[in-house]
Amino acid sequence: MKNRHLKVVLPLLSGIGLAVFAAFNVMASVDSISASQFSQFCAANSTTCKKVDFSGATSGSVACPSNGQEVKNVYVHAGDGQTVYKLPEQGFDYAINGSSALVTEEGFPHDISWVAVDCKNSETASPTPSPTAIATPTPTPTPTPTPTPQATATPTPTPTPQGNSGSITVCKVIVDSNGNVTDGSSTPGVTFSISGLKPVFNSGEGPGGVLPNTTFTTPLSLNAKVLPNSSGNDAKCVKYSNLATGDYFYSQETISSGSGWQTPKYNDQFNSTIQGLSNFSPYDNGNFINGSSNNKDSDGLIILQNERPNRTLVILNTMNVSATPTPTPTPTPTPTPTPTPEVVSNNQSQSQTQNNNQTVNVTVQGSVLGASTPTKQPDTGVSVLGLASVFSAAPFGLFLAKFGRGKAVYKKKEELGEYASGLFNKRNKGLDNL
Repeated sequence: MKNRHLKVVLPLLSGIGLAVFAAFNVMASVDSISASQFSQFCAANSTTCKKVDFSGATSGSVACPSNGQEVKNVYVHAGDGQTVYKLPEQGFDYAINGSSALVTEEGFPHDISWVAVDCKNSETASPTPSPTAIATPTPTPTPTPTPTPQATATPTPTPTPQGNSGSITVCKVIVDSNGNVTDGSSTPGVTFSISGLKPVFNSGEGPGGVLPNTTFTTPLSLNAKVLPNSSGNDAKCVKYSNLATGDYFYSQETISSGSGWQTPKYNDQFNSTIQGLSNFSPYDNGNFINGSSNNKDSDGLIILQNERPNRTLVILNTMNVSATPTPTPTPTPTPTPTPTPEVVSNNQSQSQTQNNNQTVNVTVQGSVLGASTPTKQPDTGVSVLGLASVFSAAPFGLFLAKFGRGKAVYKKKEELGEYASGLFNKRNKGLDNL
């Protein structure tokens, strides 16, 4: 009887020991690999392993990839190079609720990068063989090892994770200095270029490929809508399909005409979706300097994952005030000044000496059309009014009438001067009768 029990119990114990040893070796290999190797391990065992990216977060929850499974192990990566932590680990708090696990950062110096769970089927949770297997004696001294859960947990066929099923869409949005969407037709012929870069480091997903060079030229042919508050299409987009999952890097944008444009801004929507112009940020090149960036939305890196195979990068360009061309002013002809008519004045000055030895200067003003008498006579000397009357319009007009009656208009200057001198002498002697 004793020997009979030994024949049954020993094979059973040996089988259990081999199964535990095999499972320990499998997980030990997982515990010792790097972050990138773990990503490849999880992709190769996608029916039992699930990894979710939580870059910049302090907590994250991950569920098993299939129904009828429960969490067996929990792993976390928190920005510490290629080190992967299997929980429990100091600095993290975690809780397992059947088919899901919640991990919370508790004093760890870095934010959580990703969380992963290794699951097993609930039906095969216990490694103990069935009673029929124990009751049947086996002549073979070494029983066949029990397959690991990763090998047996294949309820339904699963597509290959590393397939060319991803896509990256590159979009261009242009706004004027007031934030209004425009196609850039006011500055035609300006080109905007952004190119793909070779992988500079491995984020854990592995190299995906290199994006082609994308070029936009104004005016844009708007074919997509990316701003929720705009009316109609507001962007020009180019889509690259059939991309493998992994890391894709993009450069800073170059503009053919640097003047008239503000610094370009980006959003590849890793953390935040686009709700308005405030969701765009300048290029963060920290990944290319020290391997870490502050802004995951504009750090030049797009990660295509099984959970997020389709991504969109939007570049925002803002026109300065000077970018709008100033209309050329229409020259206004200078008006030709109206010529001022020339006024010819006839000014004569006479000097007279009276008996009382007073000298009176008399100025006679007039035009070529007639003679005028000053409105106010000078207050100097005696009989000033009488003297003015001598050269007033009335005697002079009488003189012209007498001199010119029945005679030709043109006379010699000497005759006119002689008659005027005689008239003056008669008036000076008191002879009123001319």
